[in-house]
Amino acid sequence: MLLTSRFPFADLEGFDGGTARMLEVPAFIPPEGAALLAAGGGDWLPEDQRQDLVRAVDGHALATGVLAGLLADHLPAGDLAALRAELGEATLTDARVSKVLEFYADRLAEADRYLLAAVSLFARPVDAGAVLAVARHEAFGSRLAGWTPAMVQAAVRIQVRNYDSAHLYSLPGIWWADFLALTGRQDPARVLTLRNIAISRKNRWNEDVARSDRAMGCLALAAGDTAAAGGHLVAAAAVFRDGDYLTEIAPALADLAEHARVSGDLDVAERHATEAIAIAAPRGLVPAHCAALAARARIRATRATTGYPDLLYSGRDAADAAARLAARHQLPWCELDALRAHALLDQAEGIDRGWAARVDALYARLVPYGLDPDPLATVERSVGKKGRRGRRGSED
Repeated sequence: MLLTSRFPFADLEGFDGGTARMLEVPAFIPPEGAALLAAGGGDWLPEDQRQDLVRAVDGHALATGVLAGLLADHLPAGDLAALRAELGEATLTDARVSKVLEFYADRLAEADRYLLAAVSLFARPVDAGAVLAVARHEAFGSRLAGWTPAMVQAAVRIQVRNYDSAHLYSLPGIWWADFLALTGRQDPARVLTLRNIAISRKNRWNEDVARSDRAMGCLALAAGDTAAAGGHLVAAAAVFRDGDYLTEIAPALADLAEHARVSGDLDVAERHATEAIAIAAPRGLVPAHCAALAARARIRATRATTGYPDLLYSGRDAADAAARLAARHQLPWCELDALRAHALLDQAEGIDRGWAARVDALYARLVPYGLDPDPLATVERSVGKKGRRGRRGSED
């Protein structure tokens, strides 16, 4: 049995009523929730304390299920008291559920947290190899490097029952939107990012608003809307500068460099790329360093077409450096960016050295088979079916 919330599983809807059943579970009353906690391995905690925990989360099914998993591991008394205190400070059910999920996530090993983030990207069943392919994205920072499919399967069996992939806001939502965009699904990436901006603004998560602004800027730039892209990217960079977020300002500067290049302001583009490299290189911010080098390569390619053909050589050097750095650190999406810079340099030179073909080959390897073209729409259709079933039942 898997307890989740808000959305039915699209994977199981075709089997509902046969080999699987999906049941709508209302909020648990305290005795029901306490019984579930006991059955899940929390019977060591007295009945009255189990009921208090259920009340603290308003009987929310997902939160109660996660609490069962925590109690099954014999949560230390001090940790349990800290969780109760946090729940007591929250006034809304959603906030209490978030507290429980954050409490659970904080106790996961870092690799397990990133594994669950990778699993949540898929709307359909995939094998462990596809999960590992996603985990090679630079956002995962090589945290699953060395994992085998068997390790993934074992970890997922243990952990995924307590995870709700519907909570796609803040940083996990940004990662998913980034992956959607990279894999050619710009429309759902845009929808998800706009939702993330709204949630982050409501909660005054300024850094997440800025991260989402940066994502929107990149989406607008890819769509050819340079005016909108500039507004989002400049706003994001201003927040990162004010907060001295060097890990965020470096990649944002690389994006600003690309925006300036596309807009035709090559001097500004060079300054942004140079600053990004100066921040990223000495601090070991490898993805940002790769992005800035690739941006520099593209700038040199564009300059070469405006009467400076000798800049092709320094452009090749920058693209080569980005590709080597990406390969050394096993960052295939960064490597793809570098290969695309080489392909642009080929165009500027008027020759074909095979870089475009290498781009196509690597992209084909990076996009796992079975990705839903619009996972957000899939969820919304599922919710619509759920609502129609409910209305038919009430009419009967």
